[in-house]
Amino acid sequence: MTKFRYILLALGLLTLPACTLQMNRPNSNAEAPKTERTIANVGAKEEVTPVPATPLPQKSGKTDDASCAAIRRDDLMIDRKQTFAIDFPPFENSCFVTFHDPEFDNPPLGSQFFIYRNGQEVFNFPEQFGGGNTTCWVDAVAFEDVNNDQLKDVIVVGKCGAKSGAYNENMVYLNNGTEFTTNAEANAETLDFSKIGQIRDFVRKNPKLFIP
Repeated sequence: MTKFRYILLALGLLTLPACTLQMNRPNSNAEAPKTERTIANVGAKEEVTPVPATPLPQKSGKTDDASCAAIRRDDLMIDRKQTFAIDFPPFENSCFVTFHDPEFDNPPLGSQFFIYRNGQEVFNFPEQFGGGNTTCWVDAVAFEDVNNDQLKDVIVVGKCGAKSGAYNENMVYLNNGTEFTTNAEANAETLDFSKIGQIRDFVRKNPKLFIP
């Protein structure tokens, strides 16, 4: 009986390490903790949204005083002070251009004035300085509606004679929608005036006098 107990005890001691070993063995089926890995996209091209270029300012082709002052004639010299861009019917986008004898510039004797468009003469004002301009020049110019017909007219303050003893030779040109017309006899009635405002007021008080 005693011998049988020793056998059982020996068998128990042999099986104990196996059980202990099984209890201490790590669980191979347990999931290892996951480690997130971030991989930089080295060398990737950066996407750039194109920015539209700012357009350069475009020339409008509008006539201005500078372009009018660049007009030339072979036989005359331009009077820049009395040359202007104009833009009203029937001469839109045009120039009122005054020329004079190149031998005289103080004052600019022998003055003549025209309308130019695209560098070409398109209108020559009639009855300038009463028909004789040898000793005359333009002293001032205005573009105004003087007879209330919604069309801009032209007033020219003219001077003739010696600079120290010049006399007035004014001209009023009415716009009829096609061209400018004048009345030489009516212009003679303005010779006492030397300013644009005086001539304008006289025409407005006597509109029928200036009808050709």
